[in-house]
Amino acid sequence: MKRFLSLPFCPVLAVLAGLIFTPPGAEGSSRYVSLLRDPQQRVKLETLARMEREGRLDPEIKKLLLDPEKLIRIRCAEVLGRADDPIGTVFYLSQLCRDKEPEVVESALYSLGLCGWRKDTSEEVLEIFQGCLRDSPLRIKTRAIEALGKTRLPAAGPLIIPYLKNFHASLRSEAALALAALGDSTKAEYCFNSIHDPDPGVISSTVYALGKLGYKKKSDRLIPLLDHENSTVVLRSAEALGRLEAKNAVKE
Repeated sequence: MKRFLSLPFCPVLAVLAGLIFTPPGAEGSSRYVSLLRDPQQRVKLETLARMEREGRLDPEIKKLLLDPEKLIRIRCAEVLGRADDPIGTVFYLSQLCRDKEPEVVESALYSLGLCGWRKDTSEEVLEIFQGCLRDSPLRIKTRAIEALGKTRLPAAGPLIIPYLKNFHASLRSEAALALAALGDSTKAEYCFNSIHDPDPGVISSTVYALGKLGYKKKSDRLIPLLDHENSTVVLRSAEALGRLEAKNAVKE
């Protein structure tokens, strides 16, 4: 340990160290440890760490996107979400969104959501999301809807709204949360009927969205939910009513 502490500071090594010593429970806590023990894989991670630190992609990324090691491709997706290269970023993420491994696609979708706000690539980003929603399994569709909310693009709303009535409760719930993240208050009306959903998870996500989007028009209709049998629904309803300043919800 003393030898390690005496080494001169290296930004790339600092990033790699962060991959290992992430706090317990965090996503990357031990994901890359096995790769860092392999000299060849370590070089790849060092290359990606440098790109991440500099915020700039280099030609090596093309080869790393096709690496047979799934974790390297996941790391590519993470780095692409932080690179200041909008055209290249979206192009490469579109490749990863077609990866055979669901974990890679999920990471790519998350990064795509982070860079979706850029006007010069917003149309292309939405087209990629449309493809994932049309042709992917439930797991990927759920993550795509979540990432769409992160784009904060007004045009993402029409892609999300149909899933408020999907057969799968997980998609209905995620759609409500995505609209809340999108931050477009004009879309709140589409959520409202979901307060009657048979699934408590959908109801709690819906009232959260209504509160976050400032939907005061029918706030009194949320008051009965304070007596709901599900504690999460009650908590979210109280939170939403507070945000909406619904004075009628206060009992004497």
